[in-house]
Amino acid sequence: MTVLTNMKKSLMMKISSIVATISVSASVLFISDVNAEVLRSGFPLMMEITDSRMLALGGAALTESGRVDAMSQNVASLSNSSRNLSASYAKHPSEIWSGRLLAGDKIGELNYAAYLQTYGYGSFNRSESGFGSSGGTFDASENLFGVGVAGELFERFAWGIGGKIDWLNLDGTTSAAGAIDIGITYDPEWEKMKFGISLKNWGSEFGGDEKFETPTPTELSFAASKRLQHLPLTLYSVVHLRRNGEGDVNANFLPNEPGIAYGAGGEFEITPSNAEKPFHLRFGYRSIGQGFRVGNSKDTFAGFSFGLGLFVKRLSFDYAFAPFGALGHVHRLGISKTLNH
Repeated sequence: MTVLTNMKKSLMMKISSIVATISVSASVLFISDVNAEVLRSGFPLMMEITDSRMLALGGAALTESGRVDAMSQNVASLSNSSRNLSASYAKHPSEIWSGRLLAGDKIGELNYAAYLQTYGYGSFNRSESGFGSSGGTFDASENLFGVGVAGELFERFAWGIGGKIDWLNLDGTTSAAGAIDIGITYDPEWEKMKFGISLKNWGSEFGGDEKFETPTPTELSFAASKRLQHLPLTLYSVVHLRRNGEGDVNANFLPNEPGIAYGAGGEFEITPSNAEKPFHLRFGYRSIGQGFRVGNSKDTFAGFSFGLGLFVKRLSFDYAFAPFGALGHVHRLGISKTLNH
């Protein structure tokens, strides 16, 4: 077993259900059989929801164009967007944090954008990685750079295509992967419904010091949304087909076959009489949350998410809160600004 594989075990034990240790009623439950197979991918940042609005909506809002912040979930969302700068930051359980910077613009009829995401996994004891009593700690981090371009087709369709490079650093040992994203949105102009299809993370490892020899976390998603007729509420739904058996993550080994996951969400639009723009209340659910249930009272909202969005002095603020049962919860804050040409 290589050094990288040993270190990967320790990393996966910490991040695959944010998984290695679970605090329950002032005691620690250690999952003894968790190893690299639990997550099945050496590049978890490719699956991270880095948009606060998207996280609050259960990862289900894949049907709309003009949403540059959502391009990492459906690259076609970049189509028909404004010139934009945005940043987001999230605090996860187990000392994990993540962030993203994104910039988008338009040339002619095409929109384009680039973004940088980063994940800090914290410190690990070397003894956790199979190094015996060597002592000391090491850090793990992951960085992803992505680009995308999108446009409109036949008025009702929007398309997008993007590429990304993800590199993971474990104590100075690196592994890198490349992948492409392809997306479509469709507005039939019927009953205020919209549809979206997204293929994410279709790629493979290509470099670094050593290879994880695990596939990139490819995901094919089918989404639909509907704006209600007499209520300022839009409902979203999505089904994900995942190549690596990562449907609903849990502490047990998952079958080595395609996984199925789903999500749903809703967004209320509220416009006070003295406001120039509305603010939004959001809620969502992701089936992945089922894997974070451990059978106590903290499980009640595992998998659910909540959030809000508002405009303050030309800035857009989006906040999301996602409980993960006894593991803790995620807070994600996003700030964006639309720029004039």
